Amino acid sequence: MEQPWPDDFNSSDLELGDVDEAVPANRWANTGKASVDKILDSKLEDRVQTKKSSKQLGYANVNLKSEANVCLWINRVQSFREHTLGQDPKTPPTGMDFERFLEAIVPKVIPMGHHLVPSLRWL
Repeated sequence: MEQPWPDDFNSSDLELGDVDEAVPANRWANTGKASVDKILDSKLEDRVQTKKSSKQLGYANVNLKSEANVCLWINRVQSFREHTLGQDPKTPPTGMDFERFLEAIVPKVIPMGHHLVPSLRWL
């Protein structure tokens, strides 16, 4: 397929003038303004209330198999972070931690059913 530009074309060489004029105003700047204002108005009360609520969270009307599966994966991730990555399990994991965990766990598990290898769908 032929390129529509010469081989020596470099977009960095283009002179575009004042770039600030070319950038359109943010048309979505006020989207959600009413709810954002309410969040700002109650920030101190919400900070206390959400902290209390999060400390009291627990399973409600959950299937025991679902609860066991959640605990299974929590134990796997926490063990990997603590023993493989040397991290304090009380600190929040990063996206990179999860990426590394998924790479490490796939060859170590045996999926149930007729599949011979774990798949992303299985995870």
